Amino acid sequence: MPADNGLDPSGVLRYQWGAQTPARPATADPEAYRSIQSASLAVLAGISGITALDPARSEIQAMIGAYLPDPGLAAEAFGLSPFLLARSDVMLTDRGAVVSELNVTSRLGLFLEHDLMARHLEQDAGFAGQLRSAGLRRGSVGPAFLDLVRTLLGDDQDATIAICHGKLSALQKKHYLPGLIRHELRLAGLGALVAPLGALTPSASGPFLGASGPIRLIYRLFGPDDLRDDPALAGYLHDQASRGSLKILDGFVGECLATKLVLAYLSDPRWLGQLPGTLADSLAQAVPWTRILADGKAERHGKVIDLLPFALRHRAGLVLKPGFGSGGVWVVIGPDVSQQEWETAIASAARSRSPWVIQDFAEPSVEQVAMRSPTGVVVEEPRIVNYCAIMVAGECVGIMRRDGQPGQRMLNTMHRARAVPLYRQATSPQ
Repeated sequence: MPADNGLDPSGVLRYQWGAQTPARPATADPEAYRSIQSASLAVLAGISGITALDPARSEIQAMIGAYLPDPGLAAEAFGLSPFLLARSDVMLTDRGAVVSELNVTSRLGLFLEHDLMARHLEQDAGFAGQLRSAGLRRGSVGPAFLDLVRTLLGDDQDATIAICHGKLSALQKKHYLPGLIRHELRLAGLGALVAPLGALTPSASGPFLGASGPIRLIYRLFGPDDLRDDPALAGYLHDQASRGSLKILDGFVGECLATKLVLAYLSDPRWLGQLPGTLADSLAQAVPWTRILADGKAERHGKVIDLLPFALRHRAGLVLKPGFGSGGVWVVIGPDVSQQEWETAIASAARSRSPWVIQDFAEPSVEQVAMRSPTGVVVEEPRIVNYCAIMVAGECVGIMRRDGQPGQRMLNTMHRARAVPLYRQATSPQ
């Protein structure tokens, strides 16, 4: 696929696929596809509902203080809903679709990678023929994303969109993410520029980039550290957003509140009882038992347990995760480590100033995955898979399937997992 508007998609594709590309579409039957959607949307609604309640929100923000030296940043939504863009991690298990994590942030590259990879695959005649013969369809993230951007621009459809990155954020996706966002916006006829956050020039009518007109929308690829380093700019952006003359997609509140910590609330009957009954029932099915690691009592399936001793004794059925973070960093999967390694990890987490969670281990499903090398050789192997539901403005608009090396359970691209768009039967619900 040729480069367009300055983006060479080969870097995106290599990052997600390595030296091989899918030899056939990744598929799910209608019921599985629907269950991935439903479970993901239930968790998104649950996070929104729980974080709107006190004292849950206050408790979570207090824990965020260990992550953000300036807790005020965690409360900063820049005037927009903090849950406009989200992505779940889902496994299909014997109990149905289980959501082990949900991330809310505009820095999720999988949003636009879904459509880019699908378009590339569908240019291959053989792949497209498989789609036609099986009656397969996929989600489409781009239109929903562009509708969201246009809604945020309102009457300023000709305004320039600034894709602003910080010191580290632009490096986290092998440098291609800012270009990919600009590429998609420009294809839709929207003006977009990529620049460091520090390149913004404040003015009374709004920020500028070079000779551009006033910026009305910033797509955020910077983090809290970048604003802490420039308090004057942080104050200016807050003032502009508060007055409605600037929108930032998104602020930090969604990224901070939608952590693994919230799953401890969504799997606790005490908090589920404060949510609507149908939502609480859905969450009871979709969220694995999760608790914030601490030396004390905890509820587990109607019984009271001593949490630390329980965690130490039940390594094979548990996963240990940092409350904040991404990419599987520091995650310890109990079945994959020795008892000594597990006890060391639990002891270290219990001493940490930052919160950790202990979660029921959900065994992912296994599928036959066929990949084609650059020379055309097709290799088909059983691989552990999980799924990422992509949600824009409260709707699930696409799903990705990820697989790793043989036997690999840690499925994210930082651990060499591969991502592909998921297709469904045309008769299945959107």
